[in-house]
Amino acid sequence: MMMKKSLIALSGLLAANVAPVESASFAEVRPAFSVRAEMFRALPGDRVETVVTEMGQGIRWDVRYPQRETRQLVKTVSPGLLKRTCGMEFSARTRSHHQLLVLVQDTLGRRAQEIVNLERDWSTIELPYDMLNPRGEDGHPDPERICSISLVDFSASLQPQKKSRSIWVSDWKFRSVE
Repeated sequence: MMMKKSLIALSGLLAANVAPVESASFAEVRPAFSVRAEMFRALPGDRVETVVTEMGQGIRWDVRYPQRETRQLVKTVSPGLLKRTCGMEFSARTRSHHQLLVLVQDTLGRRAQEIVNLERDWSTIELPYDMLNPRGEDGHPDPERICSISLVDFSASLQPQKKSRSIWVSDWKFRSVE
């Protein structure tokens, strides 16, 4: 499947150190995992733009369904960036009830996934790595080797009458192992 980058990612933005940040709900870290449009790859026809939402800076992914195919938005991660993390959290919403697959992959090809429900109102999605469903027999991806996180939309296959959808994602954080 051919993927198109919306803009060239600046590798320096992905190579920052992980620094703990205090949070009321859990210890979180904010590696340089930018939620900006140019840091994501989308399929041709889809549009990704940086937006300011009620939840802070995020992205709006306008998914276009030119045919019955799965749509995917991919965020490349520098291996080692998430080594002190054990999960992630982000806020998301859409115009109507919808499901997305969140897929995490490491440099050894290990993948794990989880289906998340999106609603019209903002909801917080918490995904500890050990709660993701591994694909294959190799087990969960190694946080130190995570190289991509993808949002996958199967709507064109499930609802071929749909022509498009907009999804907003904001406030992406990672859980610290400490």
